[in-house]
Amino acid sequence: MRFVHLKSRRDSVSYLYTENNILQVSCRQEWLLLVLFYKAVVKGAGPLYISKKFKSQADVHTHSTRHSGPHFILPVHRTRSLTSTFHYQGAKLWNSLPNKIYLRDDGGYVSVGAFRARLRRHMQGAST
Repeated sequence: MRFVHLKSRRDSVSYLYTENNILQVSCRQEWLLLVLFYKAVVKGAGPLYISKKFKSQADVHTHSTRHSGPHFILPVHRTRSLTSTFHYQGAKLWNSLPNKIYLRDDGGYVSVGAFRARLRRHMQGAST
């Protein structure tokens, strides 16, 4: 970003990300992870060994909770290294999303393209 806009090391470039509709690196990593999670786990377009690792809350219990809806159970861990895995981060980030990003008005899931666009808009709004 600095090179393209001819900014020195001491100049702030955070405003350039929002002006050019570019996600910052940390947000981009989360965006890519959530798109892969949506394709593989929610839409079922990924390998079976990935989708089998995730347990839906509906599979565990049927009573209504604050997080009722298509949420996933976070795996129990004993070490901090598990918190950086796709299995843990995917479920954690998915559970933090508002339903309007991935659900249509009739309750079904949106297409992958619509999910990508809605998620990008949500993340750009959150990073400003």
